Amino acid sequence: MKENVKILQSALRRKASDLTVVKQITAYLCFRKKIKSIIKGLRPLRGIEKKMSLYSFSDVDHHVLMVSQVLGEVNALTMSLFKTILGFLSAKSKASNGFQLLSTFVLKSMSTHETAKPFVNEVEAIDMATLSLHKSSHNHEMNDADVQMTLKNLQILDVCIDGFDDGLNHLFRRLIQYRASILNMAVC
Repeated sequence: MKENVKILQSALRRKASDLTVVKQITAYLCFRKKIKSIIKGLRPLRGIEKKMSLYSFSDVDHHVLMVSQVLGEVNALTMSLFKTILGFLSAKSKASNGFQLLSTFVLKSMSTHETAKPFVNEVEAIDMATLSLHKSSHNHEMNDADVQMTLKNLQILDVCIDGFDDGLNHLFRRLIQYRASILNMAVC
Protein backbone atom coordinates (compact mmCIF):
# COMPACT_ATOMS: atom_id res chain seq x y z
CA MET A 1 0.00 0.00 0.00
CA LYS A 2 2.77 2.39 0.99
CA GLU A 3 4.64 1.74 -2.24
CA ASN A 4 1.55 2.40 -4.36
CA VAL A 5 0.83 5.60 -2.43
CA LYS A 6 4.41 6.81 -3.03
CA ILE A 7 4.20 6.03 -6.76
CA LEU A 8 0.88 7.88 -7.06
CA GLN A 9 2.26 10.86 -5.12
CA SER A 10 5.30 10.98 -7.39
CA ALA A 11 3.19 10.86 -10.54
CA LEU A 12 0.85 13.60 -9.32
CA ARG A 13 3.78 15.84 -8.28
CA ARG A 14 5.64 15.40 -11.56
CA LYS A 15 2.57 15.67 -13.77
CA ALA A 16 4.93 15.17 -16.71
CA SER A 17 2.09 14.23 -19.01
CA ASP A 18 -1.52 13.59 -18.33
CA LEU A 19 -1.14 10.13 -19.85
CA THR A 20 1.47 9.16 -17.25
CA VAL A 21 -0.73 10.42 -14.42
CA VAL A 22 -3.74 8.56 -15.81
CA LYS A 23 -1.70 5.33 -16.00
CA GLN A 24 -0.61 5.69 -12.37
CA ILE A 25 -4.14 6.50 -11.21
CA THR A 26 -5.44 3.46 -13.10
CA ALA A 27 -2.71 1.29 -11.59
CA TYR A 28 -3.61 2.53 -8.08
CA LEU A 29 -7.32 1.86 -8.66
CA CYS A 30 -6.52 -1.67 -9.90
CA PHE A 31 -4.36 -2.23 -6.84
CA ARG A 32 -7.21 -1.10 -4.54
CA LYS A 33 -9.64 -3.42 -6.30
CA LYS A 34 -7.20 -6.30 -5.83
CA ILE A 35 -6.73 -5.47 -2.11
CA LYS A 36 -10.49 -5.38 -1.56
CA SER A 37 -10.90 -8.82 -3.13
CA ILE A 38 -8.04 -10.21 -0.99
CA ILE A 39 -9.65 -8.78 2.15
CA LYS A 40 -12.97 -10.37 1.23
CA GLY A 41 -11.10 -13.67 0.96
CA LEU A 42 -9.87 -13.27 4.53
CA ARG A 43 -13.34 -13.40 6.07
CA PRO A 44 -12.78 -16.99 7.28
CA LEU A 45 -10.37 -15.49 9.85
CA ARG A 46 -13.42 -14.70 11.97
CA GLY A 47 -14.08 -18.41 12.35
CA ILE A 48 -10.48 -19.05 13.31
CA GLU A 49 -10.66 -16.35 15.97
CA LYS A 50 -13.81 -17.90 17.46
CA LYS A 51 -12.24 -21.36 17.46
CA MET A 52 -9.12 -20.06 19.20
CA SER A 53 -11.19 -18.48 21.98
CA LEU A 54 -12.99 -21.78 22.66
CA TYR A 55 -9.86 -23.65 23.69
CA SER A 56 -9.50 -23.91 27.44
CA PHE A 57 -7.27 -25.98 29.62
CA SER A 58 -8.30 -27.59 32.85
CA ASP A 59 -6.35 -29.96 35.08
CA VAL A 60 -3.03 -28.92 33.61
CA ASP A 61 0.29 -27.88 35.02
CA HIS A 62 0.69 -24.29 36.21
CA HIS A 63 3.32 -23.59 33.52
CA VAL A 64 1.07 -24.88 30.76
CA LEU A 65 -1.74 -22.68 32.06
CA MET A 66 0.56 -19.63 32.04
CA VAL A 67 1.69 -20.43 28.50
CA SER A 68 -1.91 -20.82 27.33
CA GLN A 69 -2.83 -17.47 28.90
CA VAL A 70 0.12 -15.76 27.20
CA LEU A 71 -0.80 -17.34 23.88
CA GLY A 72 -4.40 -16.22 24.33
CA GLU A 73 -3.28 -12.64 24.95
CA VAL A 74 -0.97 -12.75 21.93
CA ASN A 75 -3.78 -14.13 19.79
CA ALA A 76 -6.23 -11.44 20.95
CA LEU A 77 -3.71 -8.66 20.35
CA THR A 78 -2.72 -9.95 16.93
CA MET A 79 -6.30 -10.47 15.76
CA SER A 80 -7.30 -7.03 17.03
CA LEU A 81 -4.47 -5.33 15.18
CA PHE A 82 -5.12 -7.20 11.95
CA LYS A 83 -8.85 -6.47 12.14
CA THR A 84 -8.05 -2.79 12.49
CA ILE A 85 -5.65 -2.82 9.57
CA LEU A 86 -7.98 -4.82 7.32
CA GLY A 87 -10.90 -2.57 8.22
CA PHE A 88 -8.79 0.47 7.43
CA LEU A 89 -7.61 -0.91 4.10
CA SER A 90 -11.03 -2.12 3.03
CA ALA A 91 -12.30 1.46 3.50
CA LYS A 92 -15.49 0.36 5.18
CA SER A 93 -16.46 3.36 7.23
CA LYS A 94 -19.00 1.67 9.47
CA ALA A 95 -19.04 3.48 12.76
CA SER A 96 -18.85 1.56 15.98
CA ASN A 97 -21.46 2.03 18.69
CA GLY A 98 -19.20 4.43 20.57
CA PHE A 99 -18.69 6.53 17.49
CA GLN A 100 -22.41 6.51 16.72
CA LEU A 101 -23.16 7.72 20.24
CA LEU A 102 -20.55 10.46 19.95
CA SER A 103 -21.73 11.53 16.50
CA THR A 104 -25.34 11.63 17.72
CA PHE A 105 -24.29 13.89 20.60
CA VAL A 106 -22.29 16.14 18.27
CA LEU A 107 -25.13 16.32 15.76
CA LYS A 108 -27.59 17.40 18.45
CA SER A 109 -25.22 20.08 19.68
CA MET A 110 -24.56 21.50 16.20
CA SER A 111 -26.49 24.51 15.06
CA THR A 112 -29.23 23.99 12.50
CA HIS A 113 -27.22 25.85 9.84
CA GLU A 114 -24.36 23.36 9.87
CA THR A 115 -24.61 20.02 8.12
CA ALA A 116 -22.89 16.86 9.26
CA LYS A 117 -20.45 15.09 6.99
CA PRO A 118 -20.32 11.29 7.07
CA PHE A 119 -17.19 9.69 8.52
CA VAL A 120 -14.70 8.81 5.78
CA ASN A 121 -11.37 7.18 6.56
CA GLU A 122 -8.17 8.17 4.78
CA VAL A 123 -8.19 5.24 2.35
CA GLU A 124 -11.76 5.93 1.31
CA ALA A 125 -10.93 9.62 0.81
CA ILE A 126 -8.08 8.67 -1.53
CA ASP A 127 -10.30 6.20 -3.37
CA MET A 128 -12.90 8.91 -3.98
CA ALA A 129 -10.25 11.46 -5.00
CA THR A 130 -8.51 9.11 -7.42
CA LEU A 131 -11.82 8.09 -8.97
CA SER A 132 -12.67 11.76 -9.42
CA LEU A 133 -9.27 12.48 -10.97
CA HIS A 134 -9.63 9.45 -13.22
CA LYS A 135 -13.02 10.62 -14.47
CA SER A 136 -11.83 14.20 -15.00
CA SER A 137 -8.71 12.99 -16.83
CA HIS A 138 -10.88 11.24 -19.41
CA ASN A 139 -12.62 14.56 -20.05
CA HIS A 140 -9.24 16.37 -20.04
CA GLU A 141 -10.49 18.55 -17.18
CA MET A 142 -8.03 17.62 -14.41
CA ASN A 143 -7.47 20.82 -12.44
CA ASP A 144 -4.59 21.63 -10.16
CA ALA A 145 -6.78 22.17 -7.08
CA ASP A 146 -8.03 18.56 -7.22
CA VAL A 147 -4.49 17.29 -7.72
CA GLN A 148 -3.23 19.33 -4.74
CA MET A 149 -6.09 18.09 -2.54
CA THR A 150 -5.34 14.50 -3.55
CA LEU A 151 -1.65 15.03 -2.75
CA LYS A 152 -2.58 16.38 0.68
CA ASN A 153 -4.82 13.35 1.31
CA LEU A 154 -2.04 11.03 0.14
CA GLN A 155 0.33 12.61 2.67
CA ILE A 156 -2.23 12.04 5.44
CA LEU A 157 -2.66 8.42 4.31
CA ASP A 158 1.12 7.99 4.30
CA VAL A 159 1.26 9.13 7.94
CA CYS A 160 -1.52 6.67 8.84
CA ILE A 161 0.32 3.83 7.12
CA ASP A 162 3.46 4.77 9.06
CA GLY A 163 1.43 4.51 12.27
CA PHE A 164 0.26 1.02 11.35
CA ASP A 165 3.82 0.11 10.40
CA ASP A 166 5.02 1.23 13.84
CA GLY A 167 2.23 -0.80 15.46
CA LEU A 168 3.19 -3.90 13.51
CA ASN A 169 6.85 -3.44 14.44
CA HIS A 170 5.86 -3.15 18.10
CA LEU A 171 3.72 -6.29 17.79
CA PHE A 172 6.62 -8.15 16.19
CA ARG A 173 8.95 -7.17 19.04
CA ARG A 174 6.34 -8.24 21.60
CA LEU A 175 5.89 -11.59 19.83
CA ILE A 176 9.64 -12.17 20.08
CA GLN A 177 9.50 -11.33 23.80
CA TYR A 178 6.58 -13.73 24.29
CA ARG A 179 8.46 -16.43 22.42
CA ALA A 180 11.47 -15.98 24.67
CA SER A 181 9.23 -16.11 27.75
CA ILE A 182 7.54 -19.30 26.56
CA LEU A 183 10.88 -20.91 25.83
CA ASN A 184 12.09 -19.95 29.30
CA MET A 185 8.96 -21.50 30.84
CA ALA A 186 9.42 -24.65 28.81
CA VAL A 187 12.99 -25.04 30.08
CA CYS A 188 11.90 -24.82 33.75
